[in-house]
Amino acid sequence: MEPVGPVEKNGRKAIPIGKIGIIFSLILLIEIGGVYIYEIFIGRTRLEPIFFVALQRLTGLALIFGLLFKWGYGPDHMGLSAGRIKRGIVHGLLWSLGFGLIVGLIGTAFWAAQQTIPLQ
Repeated sequence: MEPVGPVEKNGRKAIPIGKIGIIFSLILLIEIGGVYIYEIFIGRTRLEPIFFVALQRLTGLALIFGLLFKWGYGPDHMGLSAGRIKRGIVHGLLWSLGFGLIVGLIGTAFWAAQQTIPLQ
């Protein structure tokens, strides 16, 4: 019988691997199913495609947090403890800034490559 809550392993608390496999299998099915749902409704709805992507991501996050709260120790299990939120926000903003700069540079390079230069 699989444990109901977190188990001790090498002195650390761990979520049973079977539960993790079930949750991530569900997320995979949601991602694949979301593509098919989008293809079915593409001509029948006025919703933007990004709506379907957002719905998939929110459902996946809900499943992950459900896993953490039911079989883990909540957000602390993933390193999102209350004492580290400020540091996490700063790191998240720095990663987003760096990613945005890289994407902006690549986008600018693609845009510049498509521009024509008149030859004389």
